[in-house]
Amino acid sequence: MRVTGKPSVKWSGRNEGGLTGVRMFTRFSLMTGPRFGPPLLAIGTWFAVPFLKTRRAGSELFYTQLRGKRVGYVRRLWDTYQQFLAFTLCWHERTYAFVKGADFLSLDVKGEEHLANARKQGRPIVLLTAHMSNFELGAWLLSQNHRGLDPTGAPPVVNMVMVETEVESVRQYLATLRGAIQPRIIAVNASPLSSLAILAALRRNEIVCMQGDRATGSQSTLVPFLGREAPFPIGPYQLARLSNAVVLPTLCRRLGRARYEFEIFEPIDAADDHAAAARYAQILEAEARARPSYWFNLFSFWEDSHAPSAEPSIRRAS
Repeated sequence: MRVTGKPSVKWSGRNEGGLTGVRMFTRFSLMTGPRFGPPLLAIGTWFAVPFLKTRRAGSELFYTQLRGKRVGYVRRLWDTYQQFLAFTLCWHERTYAFVKGADFLSLDVKGEEHLANARKQGRPIVLLTAHMSNFELGAWLLSQNHRGLDPTGAPPVVNMVMVETEVESVRQYLATLRGAIQPRIIAVNASPLSSLAILAALRRNEIVCMQGDRATGSQSTLVPFLGREAPFPIGPYQLARLSNAVVLPTLCRRLGRARYEFEIFEPIDAADDHAAAARYAQILEAEARARPSYWFNLFSFWEDSHAPSAEPSIRRAS
């Protein structure tokens, strides 16, 4: 079902407020902590909603597609507030964990046997992540093996593949917030040879976290999502075939204040790009319907391309 009548909302890939905004939010998170931060954010988010018009439009696009219709103004405002609040709470707890440590978090793990089986086989792993709930926190917790997230023992080497769009000052500041053990960042738009860096990490039997919900340029396929075809990336499955990697979808759900659930799903067969992307879209659709406030792709998700710059093509390496 196609829902029309709303303007296109492009994704910029940048944090709101630039370096100043990131610094201010970080200071707020460290000053208020996990106890006082959430109630203050619940109040402050109301004041932010009127100023974030583009994000509001993206939120309305998502909820209109989810429901198949556009609801009244009060309901739309409440939906947007809930989504903005969920995002700021995830960002707040992620920031505090990066700087102060994650001991304040309660973490449940589901499906860890899928990760353990791949590790015991000595195979590289592609963890599919999505812009839902707290995906960056999940990768960071895995890199530290927080509370035995990886049951095979020592902290694994974790790489995060991201579209790097921040200015250098913001990127450097964000890097200082993470501890000594952290995911390595592979920026897919930093070089035409970025895919080789990903493939090299996989061939070292490392874990590579790739975002399976944002298509960048030609490396995508259209699959059903919430009643309409949407572009989903196929790069993760191409790289998995080249490296004999296991593809494991993951979700790091926020269940409540400082309460999280890290779920690792059964492996996706990467033999066919379209079938693999369609299977992953089914997992995300179920999650989006169950927990719509934690869907953070607040732009025209059903358009041909999501990212502001094109993903490098997958190159074969010997």
